[in-house]
Amino acid sequence: MTLTRRRFAQGSAALAAAAIVPTMPAAGQGAVQGTLKVRRSVGDLIREQSPLIESYRRGVDVMMKRDVIDKTSWWFQANIHDLTDDELAKLKSFERYWRQCPHKNYFFLSWHRAYLYFFERIVRKAAGDPDFTLPYWAYDGAGQATLPLPFTPDDDEMGKDPVRPALSRRNPLARANRLEHVDRRWIGLGNVATDLSAVMALDRFATDDKLDAQKAFGGVRSGGLLEAQVAGGFEAAPHNLVHKTIGLEGDLGAPETAAALVRAPRAAPLLAGYRGTEPVRLDALENLVLRVGKIAEDLPEVRSLRLDPVLASAEGAFVTGASVVLGPPPTRHDGGPRRMR
Repeated sequence: MTLTRRRFAQGSAALAAAAIVPTMPAAGQGAVQGTLKVRRSVGDLIREQSPLIESYRRGVDVMMKRDVIDKTSWWFQANIHDLTDDELAKLKSFERYWRQCPHKNYFFLSWHRAYLYFFERIVRKAAGDPDFTLPYWAYDGAGQATLPLPFTPDDDEMGKDPVRPALSRRNPLARANRLEHVDRRWIGLGNVATDLSAVMALDRFATDDKLDAQKAFGGVRSGGLLEAQVAGGFEAAPHNLVHKTIGLEGDLGAPETAAALVRAPRAAPLLAGYRGTEPVRLDALENLVLRVGKIAEDLPEVRSLRLDPVLASAEGAFVTGASVVLGPPPTRHDGGPRRMR
């Protein structure tokens, strides 16, 4: 089954995170009204055995039981991001609400911040917990690269013959179509996805030049929310790379995660060292796979790409030969992953 952005949102919106930056009043303007709510790391909540995790489960479960046309349902909120043409055709009157998620332009960050704010309010009310705030996954922290435990399914809900479909799992926060090795926490996010140093060092938010898109934190200026240009710095990494790593045939990504692709061949065990040879740097190979995926996503004029040979060693991965075929970008009518030949 192909995971569209809609299905990804259904299962992974629970992992979304954004910082709240309050605007403090100037001197003489009076005190802040109400209680300031601060989003916290899910790792800290786990250590403290915080009741907010159970509130999150309860809120998501309530939302999932609501009808798709209920604006506070999980499914309506997922459809705001995307849905299939067939599903949209059944509820054409909701077209003005759905498929409104901007990507590849500088509205990406501001729109998603607003979306998360209202999503958080919906979960808070559904959970019946006035103190609830969305936790964030601090995946760049030490020992936090694997899927947080509150989002994992039970053992009998994974593997080739699960006792129930992914979207019907007992744990509402685990109702997602993710790769099995992600659900089992065998493999976490690689260094490429969790290294935020490059994007946090960018000194401008927007650009008018598509070729400079990833030199701008927010991305390329556009004339409208749905006018796609090229993914900006933050959207390209970490956003897209995290999507790719935890998704299954995921939107904005390769057919499988880079880690799974590197470990898929029968000869993959040899990468760990063979007859006295040093282990190959797997993170370097993963980095190479992810960069090829970025080419497929960001440069639609690239019709095919061949890297041959690629040499891998304890020092890294090195492309010693490459060929590229260019052509007119194909017409696209969806937000799913693009495949090169």
